[in-house]
Amino acid sequence: MAVPNQGTCELLRAFISPDGATRTAAEERLKEAVRGAPNELVKELLAVLLAFGENGAPAELRSEAVVLLRQCAGNSARCCWDQLDPSTKQAVQEQIVVSLIKDPSKPVRRQAGHVISTVAHAVAENYAELMKAWPQLLPFLSQTVGAGADADQVTACLQVLQELVEIVGDELLKQGPQAVTMLQTCLGTPSAEVRAAAAQLALQMVEDLEKDVAAPLGALMPTLFAVIKSFAVESEHEEILKETIESLMSAAEEEPEFFKENGLQQVWPLLLEMCRADHWGDAQVRHSAMEAAMTFFEGLCEDFCKAEGQPFLEQLILLNLEWMLEVEENVDTWTSSADQEEEDIDDDLVGIGEENLDRLAQQCAEKDALEEAFMPTLFKVLRAVLSAPASTWKQVRSCVMAVSQVVEYIEEEAWVDQCIDFLVPHTSHAHPRVRYAAFQAVGQTAYDHDPYVAENHAETLLPLILAGLDDKNIRVATSSASALSSMEDMDEEDLEPHMEALMTKLFTRLQQGQSRAMQETCLSAIAVVGEAASELFLPYYGHVMPALKQLIANSKDEQKSLRGKAFECASLLGEGVGKETFASDAHEIMQIMVRYFQVGFEADDQTREYVHEAAGRVAGVLGKDFKPYMPALLPSLLKVLQQQPAQVESDNEDEEYTHVLQDGKLLGLKTAVLDEMCETLTLIASLMEALEEEFVEFLPDTCRQLMPLMDFPVSEEVQDKANATWEHVVHCARTAAENGKCESVLVGQLVGEFLRSTVAMMTKLPSEAKEQGPANLSQLQAQASAMAGVIKKAGRKVLSKQDVLNLVQVLAELLVRVKIENEPAESAPKKKNQGKVDDSDEEKEESSEEGSVSRQSVRFSLVDVAGALMRASREEFAEVGLSIFMELVRALLQNGSDSERSLALYIADEVVECLGELSVPHWNTFMEHACNSITDKTAVIRQHSASVVGNGSRLPIFAQIAPLAASQLARVLQKHGERHRRRRAVNSEAKQVAASVDASIWALGMICEHQEKNVGGDSTGAWQMWLSHMPPRYDKEVGQKASAQLLELVVKNHPVVTAPEQLPRVLAIFADVYKLVAYLCPCPCTWESQASSCLF
Repeated sequence: MAVPNQGTCELLRAFISPDGATRTAAEERLKEAVRGAPNELVKELLAVLLAFGENGAPAELRSEAVVLLRQCAGNSARCCWDQLDPSTKQAVQEQIVVSLIKDPSKPVRRQAGHVISTVAHAVAENYAELMKAWPQLLPFLSQTVGAGADADQVTACLQVLQELVEIVGDELLKQGPQAVTMLQTCLGTPSAEVRAAAAQLALQMVEDLEKDVAAPLGALMPTLFAVIKSFAVESEHEEILKETIESLMSAAEEEPEFFKENGLQQVWPLLLEMCRADHWGDAQVRHSAMEAAMTFFEGLCEDFCKAEGQPFLEQLILLNLEWMLEVEENVDTWTSSADQEEEDIDDDLVGIGEENLDRLAQQCAEKDALEEAFMPTLFKVLRAVLSAPASTWKQVRSCVMAVSQVVEYIEEEAWVDQCIDFLVPHTSHAHPRVRYAAFQAVGQTAYDHDPYVAENHAETLLPLILAGLDDKNIRVATSSASALSSMEDMDEEDLEPHMEALMTKLFTRLQQGQSRAMQETCLSAIAVVGEAASELFLPYYGHVMPALKQLIANSKDEQKSLRGKAFECASLLGEGVGKETFASDAHEIMQIMVRYFQVGFEADDQTREYVHEAAGRVAGVLGKDFKPYMPALLPSLLKVLQQQPAQVESDNEDEEYTHVLQDGKLLGLKTAVLDEMCETLTLIASLMEALEEEFVEFLPDTCRQLMPLMDFPVSEEVQDKANATWEHVVHCARTAAENGKCESVLVGQLVGEFLRSTVAMMTKLPSEAKEQGPANLSQLQAQASAMAGVIKKAGRKVLSKQDVLNLVQVLAELLVRVKIENEPAESAPKKKNQGKVDDSDEEKEESSEEGSVSRQSVRFSLVDVAGALMRASREEFAEVGLSIFMELVRALLQNGSDSERSLALYIADEVVECLGELSVPHWNTFMEHACNSITDKTAVIRQHSASVVGNGSRLPIFAQIAPLAASQLARVLQKHGERHRRRRAVNSEAKQVAASVDASIWALGMICEHQEKNVGGDSTGAWQMWLSHMPPRYDKEVGQKASAQLLELVVKNHPVVTAPEQLPRVLAIFADVYKLVAYLCPCPCTWESQASSCLF
């Protein structure tokens, strides 16, 4: 046996040294050895590994040696297998098996097994290749296992086989029953380690192999599950029990159907029993058993939701409710932790149980089984738990929290009502933890189902919340205030009877300052009440605002969260009461807050985001009067944008950093810094919107910082925000030019600079689809979205005919370059509300949901650029760009795939809407196709087809096809209309269907108005169908257009919509769209009187 080289031993000692500098130096020596002398390095590592006898290398050095050997053979930066001589490779193959069976250290033997697996994967991809490249390996492993003389050796060989299943598993099972027989024998041996290794090997085969190949393993499952049970009753086997359960979990995740046919009935009660047992020395055993049960449910959800599977579902719900009982019992301890998170107080099991209920509901919702199966089962279990004689406050609390966890996924309003009805009695329960949970659940329900809960249950909930604010327990009072802050869309009529009591109690709690959480929650609740109450809040403004200013001015550094919340509350109230009331207070507040902006925020300061948002709101209220604060505020904001990524070490895996590889260098920047940059860009956009043309003097400095961020490698989000901010830059310059604040040429210069830079980046997209990665597509979509916004903001007469042609050619080329292959049709991303800066949570959630990038969404965004060109340069586009896009539409329709047709109809819709009569010469290309596709099987195609005919109905020539279009739209509404009214769309498929129904409602209304005499037969039926389905409920843009149309028809005293028999329905529609009218009507304060004067 070779004597280990002392230099190599010293190197290995350096790697395990606690001194960082020593380890770094060792890393450099290793790199040199890998590059310069890989054969010598590997041989010396083998010498150390095999020096396990007396006076040999200690176990820690052998362990480090085997780890480095594995890296030399694997895919790490230290890999040098391909550079090794054949003799060295053979030495590795021969000597590593010696270590596997003879090294006295179990960890070293296990690592040696990993080396064998790594080498096997390096030399072979299948059984035949392995037998050729390493012919001794499989016979050696098989013979050692078959001999069974030494349990440690058998275990080591089984573990190696487990890692080789991907390569040899198919062939081992196809060769006959020998493999199954071997596993059956090992599962019955006295050695627990051998039984565990055999079980894990069998489960690995189930996971990796095709179902038909793995079928013979089904005969092993009864024995295998008996092995798991035997481990569960022997405490000394907890570690191998945990490992085996994790293997079971992994196999169940990949092949749940295998276990449905092979032993689920046997293993399920065992898992539940293990989850309920509390004697484990390692709590992770219990956690693994629960995760295994959850994995079975997630893989077999549809089976669990059938009648025969619901007992399994009931048991799993009950089990998680039981885990949620492990809460802190001492009320004083719980109450004294008022400023801590709940999970910091209770056992880990509580959080796991709550999270699992969320997972159960989410999975059922994805399988469209939530309302039909899961919710009835959940409430059946809840009723049984609450009615049990042994039920205590803990059971009540767990049941309440269960509702809180699942309510997010509910679609049907009837189930929302049932959840509220269930929670209401528990807000007055005798135990404070139940009351706390009940208010928490009410708030969660109101948040998840806004505005439904606020609009339909405020009358019931407000008295309960008032009582909760008086609760002696500060945490319960805080929870009730939090529930109130979730009810943002309450009606003034519901608030009016309670305003005095609400404001008095909230203000009192705020001033008492019993806990930071109570104060911050009161501030949020006051802001919500102030916004919802509108003019009803004015009498209280004079009392609340001075207190807020005092908090802002006097909060200490350790109270910066409270100061930020106070600033946020003041800004929201200021928005509610308006500039005339808020102006003087706003100036006073800003004089204080400017100091904090100048000092800056730490990258991880949690108050920064809502302070930025609040500053944007104050600017929105003050408008141009905010300008005096810009010289102090803007430099600190632009300084944030100047931060650049720096080169970091290749092994830097700090989760606080975001990395990107560029030009062979790894660049990184703190993720918190990137978040701050995004928030700062949002605030700058808000400031531009508020100051309008007065911001023009700050444009030069701002644009200098924006330009580099348009190609910011570390963060797509920063790039997107920077691109989007250019819309506001151009709008500001155009407004300034119109008001004589700058030369009009500035608009053209800014637009030209932006377009040149953006087009240059867009055309870098690789020509081959396989080279167009997610990052390329995401960047292109963001650039296209920003370009569309900039062109719209620039207005007319900014782009020349040649500019339009150049852009059209670029867009057409990119649309061809971004090919679609075998992808389902999908809806277009919602177009941004250009010029609006919306920081609402709802807007952020929608943006997040719709922010995923696909090849089709990129193409839609490119078409949006063309649509912006059509609006800004109508005649120029019709002359030089329309024929190019019509050829593209023709080609897409001829292709016939859903994705191509969807895109073609989307283009056609933009053309018809923007160009009007100029589009008519090209209608033969698409209009008949659109009409016939209104009832297509694909929802996205139905949506765009309906929109095409709706826009086309404005023109007289549409009369030729109006009867067919109207009948097609009626078929859609007859099929989908009732479900559309009854259920709330949650998943993406349901939302696409809902969008298509909304488009059909709007299109039918357009045909009724503009083609009334051409719909065929009596038009009254078409009008009645339109009114019966109004208003559109999911697509905001379509809903606004349809509601505005109805209001205009009423104002014009249209004979159908103002007929006496239609009045109740029209009034009901107006009630539904009340919250949209401020946006739709030029005089929102008088909309009701306008409509009423026409109706009565």
